[in-house]
Amino acid sequence: MNINNPANCILLVLAIVLTGCGGGGDGGGSSSSSSFILEEGIEVSDSTLRTYQNGETWDYLLEGTHEDGSTKENLSGSYKISYFTKTKTAPDTQTVDTESISGKLTISEGSTINSNIQNYVYQDSNGDMYYYGDQEDGWIKSGPVLNTPGTIYTGYAKSHSFTYENGARHESTVNVVGTAKVETPAGSYETYKIEGSSTITDTDGSYKKSNSTSWFSPKLGQTVIRERNVSYYDAYDSFEDSFTWTIKLTGGSAT
Repeated sequence: MNINNPANCILLVLAIVLTGCGGGGDGGGSSSSSSFILEEGIEVSDSTLRTYQNGETWDYLLEGTHEDGSTKENLSGSYKISYFTKTKTAPDTQTVDTESISGKLTISEGSTINSNIQNYVYQDSNGDMYYYGDQEDGWIKSGPVLNTPGTIYTGYAKSHSFTYENGARHESTVNVVGTAKVETPAGSYETYKIEGSSTITDTDGSYKKSNSTSWFSPKLGQTVIRERNVSYYDAYDSFEDSFTWTIKLTGGSAT
């Protein structure tokens, strides 16, 4: 991934993936304000991952801060996830779908960054969602990894270690640690609480490290709230910066 493009790094983790790439898995250990938690330790009525449909969309708002060692500035943004925008043929000849994520990130000083990424995914007849790679880094050399299981449960744990076509190295862990009913701008949802961590290292030594806590709704097939801490190191410029932010679901075609 392009470590020098923080907008793309943020967009990647809005995806549904529990690998830490994206969506989507991630994280491990950001602290929660808990103001959005209505009830913990609930029984989730439906733990089966829904089947994604062509043309469905999901909208999010983001708020957070950015620090580069000398300055601290506020961030805000809006993002849209779209399924499925087009198909591609993977190296194993599987026809995969494209999950597109587009968004706009605004910094407190007034500058705006627009960005777009595309993840390559496939959902099988059991509901399991697999991640094959993305437009920027290319295919995963060793083949697809389990993105999100068709059935989610407390105690589920997974780790991933793989290399993309461009040589970037991905390592992550994810753990489903509990359940909660949470409140978002789009409504209240029964969710699984997911923690994990991830590191993506480019061939030049640049890297992104992150920790986060997510609340994922199998019924929607989406993360509805995510809190995340991310640090970046640019090996070329020997430059470090960090982000802390929260995303919340504001609406979608299947809410």
